[in-house]
Amino acid sequence: MSFSFGQLRDDLLSSPRARNVVIVLFLLWAVGVSFLLVTEPLGVFVALPLTVVVLICAVYPQISIALIALSFPFIHVEARYGEWNVPIVDVIGMVALLGAFLRLIVAVARQHHRTRTIRLPGIWPFIAFIVAAAISVTNSWDPAASMKYLFRPIIFFYVTYVLLVVNSITTKRLLLQVLWILFGVGIVIALYGWVGLFVADFPSLLERRVVPFPLFGTYPLGANHNLIADVMVTTVPVGYFLLSQARTSLQKRSIFLGTVWILGAALLTFSRSAWLALCAELVLLFALYYRRNIRFMLRYIVIASLVVLPFVGYMVVFSSQEVVTTSTENRRILSDIGQEMAQEHPLFGAGAGTFISFVERNNVYMQEYGAPLDAHGFVMKVQSEIGIVGLVSFVALLASVLWIIYRAYARSVPPFYNALCISMLMMAAGSIFFQLFQTSYFISKLWFPLGVALAAAYQSEFRRVNPST
Repeated sequence: MSFSFGQLRDDLLSSPRARNVVIVLFLLWAVGVSFLLVTEPLGVFVALPLTVVVLICAVYPQISIALIALSFPFIHVEARYGEWNVPIVDVIGMVALLGAFLRLIVAVARQHHRTRTIRLPGIWPFIAFIVAAAISVTNSWDPAASMKYLFRPIIFFYVTYVLLVVNSITTKRLLLQVLWILFGVGIVIALYGWVGLFVADFPSLLERRVVPFPLFGTYPLGANHNLIADVMVTTVPVGYFLLSQARTSLQKRSIFLGTVWILGAALLTFSRSAWLALCAELVLLFALYYRRNIRFMLRYIVIASLVVLPFVGYMVVFSSQEVVTTSTENRRILSDIGQEMAQEHPLFGAGAGTFISFVERNNVYMQEYGAPLDAHGFVMKVQSEIGIVGLVSFVALLASVLWIIYRAYARSVPPFYNALCISMLMMAAGSIFFQLFQTSYFISKLWFPLGVALAAAYQSEFRRVNPST
C-alpha cells in the first residue's frame, strides 16, 4: 500500500478512471472549503495547510508513521480548537488515515488487485468486540456519549494503530527506522524520568523515584510514574533487538548503555506493573532464545540478580509507604465499582465509556479521592462496560496479535528475523501484560507498538515465502 510520487503521477496519467476519481475528490474538497469560507472563515486557514499535509502523507506514508512513532507516548500533548482537544498523536493518525484513504481510492480506480495486499490482523475478534460494544450502548445512561466512545477511541485505535501501521510499514528499511525512533524516544523519556528523580518534590526520601515533572507548565506524558514505565517496557525489547544486530564494538557499547539506561529508569519508577511486565519479557527471552544455553547464561543470571537485589529490597520498603498503600486501596474501590457494573449487566456491560461516570456517582470514592479515575486494567474496564462477551472478544483480539507474532517467530529465518520476532513478541507481550493493571488499553501507547510488532511479523513471513526479495 505504499506509493511513490512517480507511481501516483503515472497512475493519474495512464488511467482515465483514476484521473476522474481525483477530479471528483478535488470538487468535493472545493465545495467543503467554500462552505467553510461562508460558515467559519478562520477554518479555511486550518483546512488549506491540512490539505497539503494530507497529500504529503498520501504520497509519503513513511513520514506520518515516523511522526506517530515520535509522538505516540505524549498523550497529554494536545491540539486544541474551541472545546475540542485531541492528542497530537491522534491528529497525526487522522491525517495519516486520510492520506491512506486517498491512496486506497487511487489504487482501486487504477488497479483492483493492489487492494488484495491489505492486512487485517485480528479482524474477526475485533468485529465481535465492536458488535458487543455497540450492543452495550443500549445499557448506557448516556447512549450518545457511549456511541462517541465506540468510534473514538475504540474503533479508532484499531484502524489507525493496527491497520494503518501494518499496511504502511511494508519495507525492512522503514521498519528499522521506526525501531530506531522508538529506541530514541525511550532514551529521551528515560532522561526525562531520571531528571524527575532529582527535581520533583517528594514527601520523604523513601518515596523518591523516577516520575514525570512539568515542562512549560504541562506534563507531556501525564503526571503518573506509570506513564514513564510503560514506555520503558515497550522500548527495552527494541534495545535487545538493535543490540543483536550491532556490528561494531562502538554500536554494541552504545546500544547496551542505552538499553541499561532505559531499564534503570523502568526499575526506578518502582512501578509494580512495570516490574512484572519486565519479568514476563525476560521469561519470554529465555524461553525462546536462551533455553538451550541455560547453563551458560546461569552466571549472568546470578550477576543480574545481585545487581537487582538492592532494588528489590527498596521496593519492599517502598511498598509499605502511604503513597503505595493508598494506591492499592484506590484500586480496590475501583474494582468493587467495576464488579457492581458487571453484575448489573453481565453479558454486554453498562455501556462503552461509562466507568468514570459510575465512579463520579460513588460518594465514598469521591469523598476520599476527589477526582474519578478510569478502570485499572483492561479486564475490569471491558467487563464492566462491554460485558463478558466484550471481554472474551477483546482477549481473543490480543491473543490473535500474539499468535501472529509467535507464528512468525516459529517460521522465522535466522538470524535477523528470528531476533526481530523474539523482540517483537517480548514487546507485545510486555505491553499487553502492563495493561492488565493500567489505563492505556485503547490508545496509541499500547496499540502503536502492537501494530509495529505485527508489521515486523508480516515482514518475516513474507521473507520466508520470498527469500530472494
